[in-house]
Amino acid sequence: MAPLPHHSVAQKHHLSFHSLVSMTTLMAPTHHHTAPSPPTVPYLSHPVQAHLRKIYTSLCGESQFVSREALVAFLKDVQGQDIPLSEDVAEYTFADWLALLWMRGGFEGVGALAGNKDLGKPISSYYISSSHNTYLSGNQLMSKSTTDAYKNVLIRGCRCIEIDVHNGEPVSVSSRIPHITGTTPSDLAVSAIQAKKKYKRMYKAEYKAKLGSLKGKIPWGRSDDKKEHAAADEKSGLGHRLGHKKTASNVPSISREKTSDADSSSSSSDDDSDLDDESGEKDSRGRSSSILKGEPVVLHAWTLTRAVGFREVCRAVRESAFQTSNLPLIVSLQVGCDVDQQEVMVQIMKEEWAGVLVDTAHPTCHPEERLPRLDELLNKILIKVKRSAEVAPTETPSPDVSMTASSNPITPLTTSLTTSTTASTTASTTLSPRPSTLTPTTTISTPLTPTTSHDALDALSVSSRSRSPSLSHSPSRSPAPKNKARIHPSLSALGIYTHSSHFSSLTAPSASIPSHIYSLSEGDILELFAASPNALLAHNRNYMMRAYPAGHRIDSSNPDPSGFWRKGIQMAALNWQVWDHGTMLNEAMFDGSDGWVLKPPGMREGAEVAELDAHKVEGKLMDLRIRIFAAQRILGEEELRARVKVEVHAERAGEKAGEEWKRHTETKRGASVDWEGERLDFLGAGPGVVEELSFVRFRIEDDGFTDTLAAWACVRLDRLQNGYRFLKLRDAKGAATDGLLFISVEKVER
Repeated sequence: MAPLPHHSVAQKHHLSFHSLVSMTTLMAPTHHHTAPSPPTVPYLSHPVQAHLRKIYTSLCGESQFVSREALVAFLKDVQGQDIPLSEDVAEYTFADWLALLWMRGGFEGVGALAGNKDLGKPISSYYISSSHNTYLSGNQLMSKSTTDAYKNVLIRGCRCIEIDVHNGEPVSVSSRIPHITGTTPSDLAVSAIQAKKKYKRMYKAEYKAKLGSLKGKIPWGRSDDKKEHAAADEKSGLGHRLGHKKTASNVPSISREKTSDADSSSSSSDDDSDLDDESGEKDSRGRSSSILKGEPVVLHAWTLTRAVGFREVCRAVRESAFQTSNLPLIVSLQVGCDVDQQEVMVQIMKEEWAGVLVDTAHPTCHPEERLPRLDELLNKILIKVKRSAEVAPTETPSPDVSMTASSNPITPLTTSLTTSTTASTTASTTLSPRPSTLTPTTTISTPLTPTTSHDALDALSVSSRSRSPSLSHSPSRSPAPKNKARIHPSLSALGIYTHSSHFSSLTAPSASIPSHIYSLSEGDILELFAASPNALLAHNRNYMMRAYPAGHRIDSSNPDPSGFWRKGIQMAALNWQVWDHGTMLNEAMFDGSDGWVLKPPGMREGAEVAELDAHKVEGKLMDLRIRIFAAQRILGEEELRARVKVEVHAERAGEKAGEEWKRHTETKRGASVDWEGERLDFLGAGPGVVEELSFVRFRIEDDGFTDTLAAWACVRLDRLQNGYRFLKLRDAKGAATDGLLFISVEKVER
């Protein structure tokens, strides 16, 4: 291949990558006759080009152009890459050099995911991208349950979702009932008033609409409602077809609300209006609803969140489950409905997930003997649910013990949900975790209990647990008293390789059953790890565990999931509807992984016992040096006063909370900001830093508006590549942008 004509290095015009991507003759030929389309890249701003020219000039030495030998040395020693170069090209112009590095990944800041193609390990040997309360679109108290939430997380790579299922509206009832059974309309009005006082600063607009809904529409008694009921009965759902006819005496525990056109106009906003007509017809805004009478609904128990049909959710899951990944999907069911509705659930899942639902064991993988390999479950949906043979115990996850009654924001709402105003309410202003407290006075077939929604109970029991040490969870504590909640055998039978099990201790008989999964709140896990660190790591090497946010996070904020991953926990369930440090780290962990990431060798099946010492985790002591050069298109062309904050998330011996693992640049002004290579050093990180479980987060903040997040990038430490690199930026809502951050990275092991 003949050398390309020399170009002037002194060119001063603005260089666009679009004029470079066609220079394929610079690359060594491959065995492919047709190459894929070159990457689409944005233009480079003047500050970025200026820094790149300085790098190029330093490589030229005394020559006008970069020689082939100098480029090979740069790629190997600085960039840490081995990119084949054509033997026929002796030297490279600035444009040649720039195009080659960009097109061959020489500037890519995030490296490939090591070991990601290994699908031959048991499913306990992987981290799984997981969602908590997937159905919610916002906060934990009053937001809507939507099918779009499921589509969103599945397309983004989530492989463990949660569905909280409750009784739908019966096929035939004489009158409507409140959203939460066992209460009267006046009870709900008091609840709403108390809650409004507590939350009017946070959610005043939404609560105004909800308050009007509660006062004006419970119960419904208008004649036009009766006509709608009669029409809807003709389109009743699967529960009616299966013969599960309910009367007023066995009304389900959760009912939907309905809003007429007149009622809708009285609410504060269109977005805050009530749910669609459950009959399957169009509502006042022309939306179609699939909530059929006699079929279960999905919502967040014991809150004012609004429902969506279970069938509609299943249909949305089927449409999106394998759109971006063929790796298995785990559906975690929180069952709050009675056994009749559970039969309906089973029928719906088998109808909507036909062909992908795991409803029988694999011929060569008995669930009592071993967990299946990942490659045995491709394009499959697994159900996580309790077993019917195991009488469901009362689960009492331990939230932050520092919470008090006065600081627990849910106390006013939950106090009025108790059905007695005598001793139980006068003794405590907080809802007790005892089953009897949550049982409504209205007779229903299977009342909701703490077991049916342990995440919700976590929030409700915060202040009472903080005042009562005897209620707090302990790894060595005996199992909690059993209640009467039960799972229908047909539903239980679907929990083949992933059945939920009540946690009592790591030495309980259930802890050695291959298919069991323990679900613990973030507070429980910290407490358990403090008491039995090695036992927890040993358990999670072979068996499954799920962590979820504490109940006091009513704003749907998230904990740091990396702390759970470092304890071997496969599923760190997060609130995906919020973009915070937790979801940013999750994005970095599973970037390009299809939602399943192989654990480090010491944390998966087959590791030696000696490798599982939590205080002697095999890690590194390293220096991390980062230079910040420039950014472009942070907020489009909008000018801002920006600084870059870099945070290292790593667990190490003698860890201290403070600024030693956070650094930030000076504030600079502009749409394309130049920090002139400012250095941010993290020296002596470790000992014990495990790169696969450590993260570097870059936050570009607008210093002119109280450190408002303008853009960010987050990279797993082992995938953050050495050398001069570009990081692709996301906006504050997690959307990909055209923004780029130009940096250099130097990782040096001591």
